[in-house]
Amino acid sequence: MSAPYGDTTGYSFTEGALNSIVSQLREGEKALDEVTSKVVRGVDAGASSAIVGTVLDDLVKLGVGAAGAAGGAAGKVHAAIGAYDDIENTHAGQLKLNDKHADDPDTQRETHVHG
Repeated sequence: MSAPYGDTTGYSFTEGALNSIVSQLREGEKALDEVTSKVVRGVDAGASSAIVGTVLDDLVKLGVGAAGAAGGAAGKVHAAIGAYDDIENTHAGQLKLNDKHADDPDTQRETHVHG
């Protein structure tokens, strides 16, 4: 894992923070799913029943859409955790390899020719 957020030496991320974001998004998705599944469909609001029904249907659609968006975002953040790990591992490995070969005469010659 890299330096904590705010470090000015390069990119950074905190895996625990990203996992927390995924968890919160999943909890929000679950809460919205629960709420929208419990909405009463047939309401008796007298002369306004049709209007109230339309509003409730619209609210359910919004809730379902928001739940889907939260779930999609959680999936993307979860995938990003792996991408950050891959980037960090690749760059850390490259830096170690560069340090290892810094004193190698062939590497120095290549650097001077190509660098």
